[in-house]
Amino acid sequence: MPPCTLCPGGTYVLSGNFTAGLEYHHKAVAGLESLVQSDPNNAVVAGDLAYAHSLIANTHERMADAAGSRNQRVQHWREAKGWYQKSLSGWLGLESRGTLANADKGEPERIRQAIAKCDTALQSR
Repeated sequence: MPPCTLCPGGTYVLSGNFTAGLEYHHKAVAGLESLVQSDPNNAVVAGDLAYAHSLIANTHERMADAAGSRNQRVQHWREAKGWYQKSLSGWLGLESRGTLANADKGEPERIRQAIAKCDTALQSR
């Protein structure tokens, strides 16, 4: 999954400034979590939150690929998997409530594949 190129976090990730990208993505998650708490039935915000979780996961995946040491790679693959799992939970919640947007119907499977990629990386490292 490519990073979001329409947001500053994605621009930083694409340029290799992963720390700044994560900072922006974490701020987005915090804001979206606040919105979900105030309006838990808002499927659009819940989908945005699930997507934001996957942006953090993708950034950690890229950090794992760029890491110099085995320990750093493992740490980032674990982080990526954890954030992908949060993303999957959000998508599945929307799906179970019947509020998953048509445009997002493939997200649960895409995230499952990303989690499998993390598992493979963790087993081989």
